[in-house]
Amino acid sequence: MKVTYSEIMGAHRAIQGLTQNGSVNVPALAALRLARAARVLAREAQAFEVGRVALIKQLAPDPDEQGNQTVLPEHMAEFNRQLAELAEQEVVIDVPMVALDDFGDCQLPLTYFFGMEWLIAAP
Repeated sequence: MKVTYSEIMGAHRAIQGLTQNGSVNVPALAALRLARAARVLAREAQAFEVGRVALIKQLAPDPDEQGNQTVLPEHMAEFNRQLAELAEQEVVIDVPMVALDDFGDCQLPLTYFFGMEWLIAAP
């Protein structure tokens, strides 16, 4: 499947939010498919993060005493432009779709689906 880094990051954050909240239980089939997707998305999210850090290093001055680098205000527009380009790059990933029916009667807030709606196969 071909998706953008922006879609990957949105789904990655959504799945992290769903899995880090111990009070939400989803049926086993949905949990298994989400776990498989999470593994693939985490790997791609790491690739995006490497690109983002490279942009910071390119557009930021030398690190401060704590080793932090900050993009200067005069370079922020360029940083945002290049980051947006990176976010819209398409990558091909092999991630299992999660059928809406896999969630069974589980009641989830709408916010859990923000960012990962492309990953959910609805009838």
